[in-house]
Amino acid sequence: MMGPRIVERIDDKLAAFEAALRASLPARRRIEQGFVPYSERDDEQLLDGFVNVLCDGEGDYSTARGMAAKEGTVKVVLICHLRVEEAQTGAELRQAEITLAEELKAFTRAGVTGFDLVLVDLILSRQLEHPYGWGVAYFELRPPRAGTH
Repeated sequence: MMGPRIVERIDDKLAAFEAALRASLPARRRIEQGFVPYSERDDEQLLDGFVNVLCDGEGDYSTARGMAAKEGTVKVVLICHLRVEEAQTGAELRQAEITLAEELKAFTRAGVTGFDLVLVDLILSRQLEHPYGWGVAYFELRPPRAGTH
């Protein structure tokens, strides 16, 4: 039996990550490649929440013979923006951010087929910009443990 197919290209790894993210998050969440500041978003759309998918680079390559610059770990950053209604409180904004955080944690547990997915860090806005909220999630998309890494 052959081991898992190793995906080498960064864009192919990101495509697998984004497909799994879309399948995991609620349909109302808007997932986009690249970064758009929340100030350039429509307030009504921000009620659904945006997830900007950014590539932070690749590293930690395999050291096995003949595997130079292969089986690297892709670092992915999600910058998420959301909004609550003006009349809602800071506590309600906090809950909206926690809901988003829990969705990202569930995505991590579901994983990305063919990869080891690690949620490294998750930062929330602390409700500093009510009614706007945000979260930043740092992920590592690693080659499967069965690889030669």
